[in-house]
Parts: sequence; C-alpha cells; structure tokens
Amino acid sequence: MATCNIEESFIKCNLKYKDLIPVIEECIANFSRRVKGEIDQPVRTVVRAENSDGSFFIMPVYSKKENIFINKIVTVFPNNASQGIPVHQSLLWLYSGSTGVPKAIMHCDSITLMRTAAASAVATKYLAPKNSKIHTILGAGGQAHSHLEALAAICNFDDVRVWNHNYPKAEAFAKKHGVKAYQSAEEAVRGADVITLVTLASTPVLFKDWVKEGAHINAVGAPVPFQQEIEPALMRAAVVYVDSLEGALKESGDIIKSQAPVFGEIGEMILGKVETKQNETTIFKSLGMAMEDLVTANLVYNRFMQLQSST
Repeated sequence: MATCNIEESFIKCNLKYKDLIPVIEECIANFSRRVKGEIDQPVRTVVRAENSDGSFFIMPVYSKKENIFINKIVTVFPNNASQGIPVHQSLLWLYSGSTGVPKAIMHCDSITLMRTAAASAVATKYLAPKNSKIHTILGAGGQAHSHLEALAAICNFDDVRVWNHNYPKAEAFAKKHGVKAYQSAEEAVRGADVITLVTLASTPVLFKDWVKEGAHINAVGAPVPFQQEIEPALMRAAVVYVDSLEGALKESGDIIKSQAPVFGEIGEMILGKVETKQNETTIFKSLGMAMEDLVTANLVYNRFMQLQSST
C-alpha cells in the first residue's frame, strides 16, 4: 500500500477537540502507568542553531496498543515572527509497528497545536478552581488560539483576557475572538482563575505576587533549559505537575533554573497515584510528548482511511 500524504488542510477540517481531549487524557494516563513494553518513548533530541536562535526537535515513539511508530520533527525559530514566517514548523512520519512500513506522512502543525492544547485542557479539568470564570492567556500566537478553543471545552469562562509583548498582536487576537486585550501582563493576570502561558519568553513574564491563591497555570512555553516564563519564587510556591518527569528534569528551564520540586505527572494524578491539589496554586509544566502526537496522528490517519474507503 502506498504511503499516504495527509495535508494540513485535512487535519484542520477533521480533527476536533471533542474527540481529541479524551484520547489525550487516556494517553497521558497510559504513559504514567509505565507498563514494560507498552510504550517506548525516549526523551526528545534537541539540536540548536545558535546563529539563528533556532531549535530542531526529534521526537520518536512506539506504542504497542496502537501498534505504530511515529517520528515527529519540529523546528522552532522565534525570529521568524518578525519575518512573517511561522515560528513552529513540523512533519510527522507514521509507520506500521508490525512491519516498519511507512503508512503516512503528515504536515502536522495543527497536530502539535491541538494535542498541546488538549493536554492543557486535561490538566485544567482536574486542577482549575471550581466554577472558574476568568482565563488569562499570555501570548497571542498559534498556541494561544488553540488553547482558547480547547479550554473553552472544559470551562465556561465569562472573562477571557490576552496579553502579548507586542500589544497590537494582542489587540488583533482579541478582536478576532471577542476577548479583552491588555497592555499590562500584571493587569491581565490579577484575579484570573486559569492562566495559560504560551510565549517565546527567555526570562519570566509571570510573577508570584500577581497570581491569586488557588489559581491554575498551564505553562507551555520555555521548552528548553535556557528559557523561562515563570518567576522562580512562583515555581517553588506552587504545586508543580508535569507530563513526563524525565523530560521535565532534563528540558524545562522553569524547573531547572528554579530547582522547584515536581509533585508528580499529570498521568499519575489521573490514575490516583498522586493527589489532585485543586485547592492550591498549581502549575502544569507542559513540554509535549511524542505519545500525544502518536495518538493524535492515529486519530487523523484512521479518519483519513475511513473517508478514503467510502469514496
């Protein structure tokens, strides 16, 4: 059988959060079970292009349940934004777990955006204060758009706020989505029940004194050891959950620089292995896992094949 080439346009039309969020929740829990032979996911390889401040991420994984391998390659070049070029670009290869035959190639920027937001939605489902009404998003790029949609599927927010270091970009985001743009990050954060960090910051943009007690924070940016989004004092004061403990201790600048203790993995919390500290200030430090890409790509592939067989 020929390898399928699945375009970004197909993924955007056919991948929905109502299907994806429960799949990501199950995936995160399965990862934290640590059943030998079920999942083989090494910590991703990161190659740096120092002259252009770019990073090249290589993310392979195998899952026995789905009986597939995938390998995703992502490039992150923050300086692209000023040139009108996407900051994140990615491709994914999907292979049979039985034969190693390549089954599909996917242009998967939407997969990256949506599975990341779906993981944050899962964390928010468990950790956000009850009856959360105010959601603040710091950042106004692709992940801000995806998180706005995904978290709205979990919480009924009355007040959504956005801040960006480039205020006109925050204004454009706010106008498009009918939310409020703020020139001050502090003003945007004060009183928020849920705070989502999706910036390209290398130094902290969120500080302990701004955050109300009991708020939940999804920290999505700063995926490498030399970057931070959160003040170390806030990292140490909050209850910190991660997607992968091994990955977080090796890759998260917020955790490495602050030396904040990690309370547990989100998957362990779902399984009841660690407590759900919903009444305390919590942080989900999301780095993204190849397993999340695998189950999302599998959803896309199965939908693609279903439509192909019906035509």
